Amino acid sequence: PPPACGARQLSKLKRFLTTLQQFGTDISPEIGERVRTLVLGLVNATLTIEEFHSKLQEATNFPLRPFVIPFLKANLPLLQRELMHCARLAKQTPAQYLAQHEQLLLDANASSPVDSSELLLDTNEHGKRRTPDRTKDSGSDRDPLHPDHLSKRPCTL
Repeated sequence: PPPACGARQLSKLKRFLTTLQQFGTDISPEIGERVRTLVLGLVNATLTIEEFHSKLQEATNFPLRPFVIPFLKANLPLLQRELMHCARLAKQTPAQYLAQHEQLLLDANASSPVDSSELLLDTNEHGKRRTPDRTKDSGSDRDPLHPDHLSKRPCTL
């Protein structure tokens, strides 16, 4: 399958995680560090999405918008699969790979980080968010158990 739609979702997710981390750092360096640890835990699958969500809200004291959990559930598996693919190419575990290539995930200079106000619930909600049309991506993860066809392509993390 063409990786284009997956790549778009991946970059959206990476922008989202980078924005969260920058938002934490804007509050204080300690909170930024805490958010970074949470993000890495999430991507390494040592934290569930729900744990990540509640710990993140604890750390930042800000309520996240309701779309955050469904957004992560839809897109995190893509990122984790990409991480496994890249780690396999580098002959490392995903955790080792992530530790060495963290800037691929949390790139402070990433093009157009999301405005953090898009992620947080503010008191006066302007305009309803369009719900993303997910039909386009449904075919992209048909067979996660046989990643052989993936090993031919370069790492896109």
